[in-house]
Amino acid sequence: MFAALADPQRRRLLRHLRAAGGPVTTSELARTLAPNTRGRDDGIQRALSALVHVHLPKLNAVGLVHWDGRRAELADLRTLPMAVPLDDLLANPDPDRGARP
Repeated sequence: MFAALADPQRRRLLRHLRAAGGPVTTSELARTLAPNTRGRDDGIQRALSALVHVHLPKLNAVGLVHWDGRRAELADLRTLPMAVPLDDLLANPDPDRGARP
């Protein structure tokens, strides 16, 4: 699970899925991965490729999302109580880390 959450793009996808509150298209998720492409098809296509070949399979393998690679239209966040705290922990590292004697 930590390896899946270590990638900032996967954490961004999880936050997007949590905010959406339900299934979203892989095209919408690709636009989330490629926010600086200004709608350019090549950037979105690269993001879509990374999404369906890397990010969604990794998140699905650890049970954080429900995604069927054969039906690449939809993905949704699974309700795992530990997923949100882990995502928040990785997104906001402890400022006191290393301050212990």
